[in-house]
Amino acid sequence: MIREVTLERDLYLRLLELHQHEEVEPFLEHALDLLVDTSKAERGYIELHNPESRDCLPRWWHSKGISDEEIAGVRAQLSGNLIAEALVRGEVVESACAVSDSRYQDHESVRRNGIRAVLCAPIGLQQPVGVLYLQGRIGDTPFEQSDRRRAQAFAQYIGPHALRIIARRNERDENDPTRALREDIEVSELLGRTPELAAILAGIALMAKSDEALLLTGPAGVGKSLTAKLIHMNSERRDAPFVHVQCGRGESAEEQLLGQNASAGLLAAAGGTLYFEDVGELSKAAQLHLLGLLAGRSVAPRGRKPRKVDLRLLVSSSADPRELVRDGVLRSDLCDRLELQILDLPSLSKRVDDISMLAQHFCAQACESHRLPQLRLSFAAMTALEDHDWTGNLDELESELERAAVAASEQGLCMIERRHLFPGLGGDAPGDDPSWSARNHQFQSSLLDETLRECDWNVAKTARKLGLARSHVYNKIKKFDLRRG
Repeated sequence: MIREVTLERDLYLRLLELHQHEEVEPFLEHALDLLVDTSKAERGYIELHNPESRDCLPRWWHSKGISDEEIAGVRAQLSGNLIAEALVRGEVVESACAVSDSRYQDHESVRRNGIRAVLCAPIGLQQPVGVLYLQGRIGDTPFEQSDRRRAQAFAQYIGPHALRIIARRNERDENDPTRALREDIEVSELLGRTPELAAILAGIALMAKSDEALLLTGPAGVGKSLTAKLIHMNSERRDAPFVHVQCGRGESAEEQLLGQNASAGLLAAAGGTLYFEDVGELSKAAQLHLLGLLAGRSVAPRGRKPRKVDLRLLVSSSADPRELVRDGVLRSDLCDRLELQILDLPSLSKRVDDISMLAQHFCAQACESHRLPQLRLSFAAMTALEDHDWTGNLDELESELERAAVAASEQGLCMIERRHLFPGLGGDAPGDDPSWSARNHQFQSSLLDETLRECDWNVAKTARKLGLARSHVYNKIKKFDLRRG
């Protein structure tokens, strides 16, 4: 009895955590982990369909303990006549031994794998939008009546929340300024949906069609090197080498340029793209060689005649090139050449609405690289990330998420809290913050409350007036616990 009460309590508390998810994928993963753990299932599968789509295949799905090759067999079981009909009626389907159950007699995968205990429940009340499927129980015992009751309550409970995040996902997709651009170029490594990112993607698409030299500008850590590589990968030179010269590291850039033999240095980029990172770190001698490349795409190795080379030049600078000229670091004639074609990348502070997606990606990446259990970000942690001034941009965000993931995992937790990200800020309550953070919190709360009142609590109008995404306004309303008075 005590165990049942504990399970019910833990299930209730973890169901509340589901409301912190604003993206479909982590929501499904969290939901499935929750039911697999509480039911002691060996394997699980969960899928959601887009109510606005007529596609038979699920739009989103997640599995645990089931290989990609086995997914088709699971879907075949769920689409069988008897089970599909029961799910449509909103009934939970259970089998103590599927391999001897007549409902599964036409499913080869069931017989082949000797599947025994099965439990599946429709997600949603009036209109099922998905299915929860549990297979096998630890100890090779049938699922208990309490498992059936919890699965049904769970599936009904998460239905409205699933519909809400699907609706927001559809709204974001419809209003996603990057969607059309992503259909034309391969930029899956650049995450986000903001207009600022759309401008970057448009720049990549345009610059990939050109073969002229390009200067990439923007503060350190915004992704200039990745952008340079994506320009190359989407250009006609994509099948040729992409050579990355780090001007301020290792051997001198001049040696990297000219190499020691015919297979090294600049010659290795024949037909491809040569990318100079941080041009301000180049020596004056190397700048002269670069100027020659820009002027006539020719290089003059020591003691040899200039020779023509076939390549595209990309150059980046984290500092204002004109300031480098004034400081005597960069040649003015080289700066003039570089400024003929520029792509400027914005800081992360101008892409606040992309932080959530980026943070979840970096969190998953850190868990994979350090072989940690999958971690989630609490709502307080996510809002703190969005409020933080990321002077180091993407590089700093990635570093902080990696450190926080390790810290949370070492404490045996499954969630990253704000204290793991910013240990110097104390607890998760705004009152624990230093004065700067507290005042920033108070200013944002007052400004949003005032604007909502001016707009008669029209969230779309408020978002436009503040220059924010609607989803960001919703998050801030929840964070500041604002209520219509």
